[in-house]
Amino acid sequence: MLETIFISVVVSAVVWGIIWNGSRILKGTRFSSYLGKSPQKNNIGNVYTSPSIYPMGNPIVGGLLDKLPAQAEKDEFAELLEEVEAREKSKIIFINHRSSSSSLMGLTLPFGESYTTLSQKDAIKIIDILRDVPDDITIDLILNTTGGSVTAAEIIINALHNHSGRVRVYIPHYAQSAGLLIALTGNDIYLGKNAFVSPVDPQLGYGISAASVKRFCDKHGDDPNGGWVGDFIKLISGEAQSSIKRIYDLIKKILIRKSQGESIEEVQVELASGKYNHCKPLFFQDLNQIIRSVHPSIPADIFRLFELHNEK
Repeated sequence: MLETIFISVVVSAVVWGIIWNGSRILKGTRFSSYLGKSPQKNNIGNVYTSPSIYPMGNPIVGGLLDKLPAQAEKDEFAELLEEVEAREKSKIIFINHRSSSSSLMGLTLPFGESYTTLSQKDAIKIIDILRDVPDDITIDLILNTTGGSVTAAEIIINALHNHSGRVRVYIPHYAQSAGLLIALTGNDIYLGKNAFVSPVDPQLGYGISAASVKRFCDKHGDDPNGGWVGDFIKLISGEAQSSIKRIYDLIKKILIRKSQGESIEEVQVELASGKYNHCKPLFFQDLNQIIRSVHPSIPADIFRLFELHNEK
């Protein structure tokens, strides 16, 4: 019985993986010429900050990637960014993962839309940016992401922790999974109207969570039938245990650093234990019961900056 279920899950995962990643599979083949991307500017990167630091106006040497051209005339985005940073004595940083859709012979593919996610490349950009930001400057992080690499999130969290100034996190639409881990580092977290986050419980791929594997093994043992199925369950059971511990330890590190009095165990259970489905949206009223210093709105100029960044 278990072997039949296991084979069905694997086959379903492979089929759906081919469907949802069809455009990526075709890339690099003789059929790739039929693929196209929907028009989208994205002249500046998903991770972005302005070229200067308030109040000195010195260029950020380590973060020269993804800057607006120096010779370009200031537009609304550049002017508003400079105005807000000067007023707030802060450095605004964007982590804004935008979507793109693929097309086949001019027709948009129904399964071709994809979102960029947190990567090590993003983490390195954040390191470069923060290297040159004085410790007395507040970091205003505009965060919009479906999540991605936990390793990248951990690198970004460490970089934010090494900045002595305050960190304010603004979530215009969503900060899911590893994105919520980053958001938790904020001294203050601002959610836009109807914005949401989602749990940070680790995933093992193909829609299988580490918490689900742990619950299965707790109920049936890690060798329910012996044979190759039992061997496989033993293998992923160890991976599940270490993944859960890693997220629990990271949450503990974040909350101890913040020192705002949250119950570490409660946050771990609510956000990382698999209590909720991984993609379940948690709104302000939900997060406010778990985390302190959560605010139900974001300033209009911050949201406008987010909108303008989406147009770049």
